[in-house]
Amino acid sequence: MRKTLMKLVAVVGLTSVVLALALPASAADKPDKAYTGYVVDVKDSVLTVRTVKNTEKPTKMFKVDDNTKCTGVDGAATTIADLKPGTKIEVTYTKQGEAMTATAVVVKAAAKKK
Repeated sequence: MRKTLMKLVAVVGLTSVVLALALPASAADKPDKAYTGYVVDVKDSVLTVRTVKNTEKPTKMFKVDDNTKCTGVDGAATTIADLKPGTKIEVTYTKQGEAMTATAVVVKAAAKKK
């Protein structure tokens, strides 16, 4: 009886430790989100995007870094610096607190030339 009780206590204790270690990791690993809109500006590692072209509608600002993948309309790799105002894009991003970091940018349509 005593051995069974000791085994039960050990299993419960081990399970508690495993769950305690797993829960914080799963809470931090939120899935990426997507946002489609038009490039307003790219400056100082910040990509500003608006849902509606050429209006004063609210914008979203995404931090971009060396890990942000950028794909052109033809599927070829491109750079964030190549994005021009008015380019339609889809931004995949992660959110930590209020900060949104772009993990990938896909060009949906190039900006129209004036």
